[in-house]
Amino acid sequence: MASRDFCNIMESFTRKVIDSSVKDVRSVIDFDENLKTLERNMKQLSDKVVDVKTEVENREQYGKKKRKREIDSWLDDVMKVEEELSALKEEVTRGEINPGALEKLNGRAGELLEQSKHFGTLVHDMYEREECLLLVPQVHEKISEENIEDIWSWSQDNNVSSIGIHGKEGVGKTTLAKHIYNRLIKET
Repeated sequence: MASRDFCNIMESFTRKVIDSSVKDVRSVIDFDENLKTLERNMKQLSDKVVDVKTEVENREQYGKKKRKREIDSWLDDVMKVEEELSALKEEVTRGEINPGALEKLNGRAGELLEQSKHFGTLVHDMYEREECLLLVPQVHEKISEENIEDIWSWSQDNNVSSIGIHGKEGVGKTTLAKHIYNRLIKET
């Protein structure tokens, strides 16, 4: 009887060791497969990042468009996942296997890929102010024309930070300023 009990114990022990070994092997195989899936997803994300950045930069080029905050947040999230993947790969090279972290990263990469499919437009139109010339009477006096030219030349001088126009009421200060404004719009 003791011999039979011993055989049963050994058989049970052997089964547990084999089952445990099989689970360990499956775990390593699953980890490797999941890592390959994550790397494929990250490649797709990386390609999408390049496409998004190119499109946004092309549209922003002339200053009339600005990227949406959603795009900046998405790009930041992708960068974080890339950093986490690098850290995970370093752990794997040291022989550390963390299936939970891998599963989490795989899920996050999938979410980011899915999110990128629903962006719509990547940029906003920038508010463009329409400059209008002001209605202003013509100046015919030689002194007024000289004042306009003096103020214009000062406005073009980088060493001049401000220009003050002063005088009594009704001498044409506002008319002078309007002429300068109109000239700025026409020439810039």
